[in-house]
This record gives sequence, structure tokens and C-alpha cells, in this order.
Amino acid sequence: GTVQSKLMNVTKELTEMKKLHGESQVEIEDMTSARKKLDKDMEAMNDRLDELQTENQKLSRSKKKVQEELDDVSIGAESLRGQCTQLEKKQKKFDAQLTETKNLADRYQKEKDEADARARQAETKALSLSKSLEELEDKVEELDRVRKQLQYERDTLMESKDDVGRNMHGLSKTCKQLEAQLEEQKQTIEELE
Repeated sequence: GTVQSKLMNVTKELTEMKKLHGESQVEIEDMTSARKKLDKDMEAMNDRLDELQTENQKLSRSKKKVQEELDDVSIGAESLRGQCTQLEKKQKKFDAQLTETKNLADRYQKEKDEADARARQAETKALSLSKSLEELEDKVEELDRVRKQLQYERDTLMESKDDVGRNMHGLSKTCKQLEAQLEEQKQTIEELE
């Protein structure tokens, strides 16, 4: 009975051991599977890390390029600011010259207007003097005609009258007066001319 009992116990233990062994095998398989999964995940993570590293390098290059472009733009902007300042100075200078030119033009216009006014006055005066000259020339002609008439009359009287002395004296006096007037008028004409 004892051997039978022992055999039963051994069989029981063996069964339990087999059961445990089976469970261990499942556990080992699960662990192996989990390890494989971890290895796969690790590989994926490494790949992603490499990608990120490459991306980071690209970004660094891009950043450097952008910085260089920014520096160029800054230099360009500085240059443009300088050009703007120069243009503003030129503009101010030009404005000043324009104002000066305008002032000169106004002054010349004023001088021209004044000269025109003087020219008109001179023309009016010249016309007036020309008229006066014509009038004086007419008077001179008239006086000359009267003088010639008187000379003729004097010559006639000298031939035809007895009282020559008295008539001669009167006529000579009149003649001298006329000649003096004529001389005066001629001088006036010369002055006008």
C-alpha cells in the first residue's frame, strides 16, 4: 500500500512538474516574443533618431543660410538707408536751388516789367517829342516863308519908295527878330533830335 501511495505521489509530482514546465515554456516564449518586440521597437527608435538627427542637420544648414541671407538683407538695408539719406540731402539741395531759381525768375520778371513800363513811357515821350518837332518844323517853314515875303517886300519898297531909310530900318528890325526866332526854333529842333 505504501509503494502504491509513493508511486501516486511521484506521478502527481511529475504531472505537476510537467505542468510547471509547460507554463515555463509558455513564459519563455512570451518573453522571447516580448524581447523581439523590444528589439524591433528599439530599431524603430534608432531609425527615428537617425531621421531626427538628419533633419536637425538640415535645419542647422537652413538656419545658417537664413542667417546669412538676413545678414545680407541687413547690409542691403543699411546701404539703402545710406542712399535714402543721400537722396534726401540732394532733394533738399535741389529744393533750395529751385527756390533760388524761382526767386531769380520773379526778380527778372519784375525787372522786365519795369523795363517794359520805361520803354512804353519812352515811346510815349518819343511820340510826343516827334509831334512837337513836326509842329516846330511847320513853324520854322512858316517863319521862313514870312521872312522871304518880307525880304521881297523890302526889296520892292527899296526900289519903289523914296523914304528908303525909315522903311529899311523897320524892316531890318523885323527881319532880325524873325531870324532870331528862326535860330531859336532851329536850336530847339536840334535839342529834340
